[in-house]
Amino acid sequence: MIFDDLLLTLDENWEVIPEQNIALLSVNGERYSYFNINTLAKADVPLSSYQIFTWELKNSKAYIRPDSVEIFQFQGIPVLEYTIIDENTSIETKSIMMVFDRGEYISIVSFGAYLSVYNENQDYFDNIIY
Repeated sequence: MIFDDLLLTLDENWEVIPEQNIALLSVNGERYSYFNINTLAKADVPLSSYQIFTWELKNSKAYIRPDSVEIFQFQGIPVLEYTIIDENTSIETKSIMMVFDRGEYISIVSFGAYLSVYNENQDYFDNIIY
């Protein structure tokens, strides 16, 4: 699948909604995972990748497990990984954000999955993400 000119290799288990730049993985009607891609002009977002990550963490409405936060580069692409906890249900969600520099634009790729689903299928998800 191509989202906002970025190739994302998804199998038939994903529902792709191109007009929203989102893909959803659902089982029996319950959403377990998503990908979202937003492309913005750099002039509209005068922040570095790491400033975007800081903004993301500071403005999260969910509780972030501090011990889960990791910032690193994968093949030169800045990556933020963290786990959030829903305060009402205590369900944990694995979140991954990557920022792609595309010249005059940046693309922010966001991934989320229930932590239990991610852990049980880590190779599957990591092969898509990385």
